[in-house]
Amino acid sequence: MNANEHGRERILKALRGEAGASIPVSPILFSNYVRKYFNDPEADIVEKTAELYVLLGADTIHRNCFPLLYFFVDAPGPVSADWQVAITTERQGEKTVWTTRIRTPGGDLGLVCDACPLSPYEQAYAYREVLIKESRDLELVVQYEPRWTAADLDLSPIQRAKQAVGTNGIVAPWAQGVFNFAALFYRNYEELLMDPFVDAGFYAALMEHALEQNWSYLELLLDAGVDALAYGGNMAGGQVGPEFFARYVLPYERELIRRIHGKGGRVIYHNCGKASALFDLYKETGMDCFESLAQPPEGDTDLRHDLPRLDGIPCLAGGIDQKSFLATATPEEIRQAVQELLSLMKSRNGYILSTVDYLAEETPLENIRAFVEAGRAYGVCSHELATRNQGENARSDRGGLAHA
Repeated sequence: MNANEHGRERILKALRGEAGASIPVSPILFSNYVRKYFNDPEADIVEKTAELYVLLGADTIHRNCFPLLYFFVDAPGPVSADWQVAITTERQGEKTVWTTRIRTPGGDLGLVCDACPLSPYEQAYAYREVLIKESRDLELVVQYEPRWTAADLDLSPIQRAKQAVGTNGIVAPWAQGVFNFAALFYRNYEELLMDPFVDAGFYAALMEHALEQNWSYLELLLDAGVDALAYGGNMAGGQVGPEFFARYVLPYERELIRRIHGKGGRVIYHNCGKASALFDLYKETGMDCFESLAQPPEGDTDLRHDLPRLDGIPCLAGGIDQKSFLATATPEEIRQAVQELLSLMKSRNGYILSTVDYLAEETPLENIRAFVEAGRAYGVCSHELATRNQGENARSDRGGLAHA
């Protein structure tokens, strides 16, 4: 490994589709594992996420520095004279319920979100009542919802993350693509899938508004200096089919990604479920990196068959199932799986060794260390070895990743 190449350089090279001295190794850490590791439900997630990556010996992709994760719940968001937001919270047993009511000149809107504890370190959120239930609701949202401004957000988590990460990696907070944004915060998912066929005009108006509203938020993150966005694209995954995606999802995602690139940002497009039906379309989005290469049972990617279909995307990430494999396998099985995965990736320059999704709390620390150590051992790029051992000609002959 080139001692002069730090984690930030490794990751940025990979996102550009360039080969560095070694591949980046960066398991996905969410707040739950960070809190569990430090045995502190109130841990400073921004600082401790950066600290844990260093302790693991991994390169940092800091995703836990988002100003907001759940809209209309964590904070009221933009308000104006025509968009007054009131949020109430109550406990119902172990569940926390947020009820949001929005008053506009044309009428009121409402949503309800539940949060159920999964562990002392994590809650699962679900919107029981969504904001847009009928055409009248959409009209109110489009007419009155204000765009995000810097005054509406606390952007200090991004600045703190940048300081904490330094040269060990990049800052890439969780964000949503356009379809995810619409399906999470505005419209019931099943209804959203039917809307283009029931009322094409309604669907187009909803998606245009979701694009613009989401962009007004993401632009603030980019202006605050994030390196990339961990961009949620799972809700319009392979299950929707290529025809639906091409016609009703792709144009909006492509436009949002174009705007992100225009501000100097990069997109790590996250789909940790079924995806293979869309691989031929993903390169048309303009994404910089596709993660998560989820294989059965969580996804449907066949790496040996599907990798050529992902040519044209500068970088790939993922490939190691964190739930059914990493949490239960032996360290030796993990080392073998990493070596086999990297051998499949040897023809690519842009690759980040990562997990399919965020680490489960029960994952043994020795397993994570085995994952990172194997990535370091087997992820040395062969052009460096060739220069060291066999001269310039060997570099062109071997390509990709070396596995010694």
